[in-house]
Amino acid sequence: GGLPPEHPVAACVAALEGALQVSYGRGGHDHVLMRDACLELVTLLGLCPIPALETYHRNMSMRYLFLAADLAERCQTLGIRLPTMVEDTVLPSSTLPPALLEELSDHSSGVDAKEPAESLTIARAVRLQLSLTREQSADPVGLNDPSSQLSVTLHRALAAHCPA
Repeated sequence: GGLPPEHPVAACVAALEGALQVSYGRGGHDHVLMRDACLELVTLLGLCPIPALETYHRNMSMRYLFLAADLAERCQTLGIRLPTMVEDTVLPSSTLPPALLEELSDHSSGVDAKEPAESLTIARAVRLQLSLTREQSADPVGLNDPSSQLSVTLHRALAAHCPA
């Protein structure tokens, strides 16, 4: 944020920037959390806590505002448009961990528990990812760690097998 470490607002800015990094780095990409952190950074840096750095702070504030808008659009795409955009092609199960295959086989997102893993599709995996994302948002403290780990693994698999 461009603030000296001893500045009172610096700890808030560092915590919010840290929240962005953790959410992105752990793979969960909690878009709502990240957008809210960006908007808080817009507010804090928009106040120009150090008058000598006013231009820098306003530029950083605008950068976070653009990032917040981008995150809101991605959240919209993920939650509403993505399930209708992905193809119903088979997800290559040979590259997926067993725990993920088991979850994909019997998850309550409409997948038949008796259906073999070889016939699981990218569309079903996307629906599972969205379901896991909703579960995580209901558990902000992260008490359901297996669900979080599964979400990260599935996110990586989908990123590897889906076109950008």
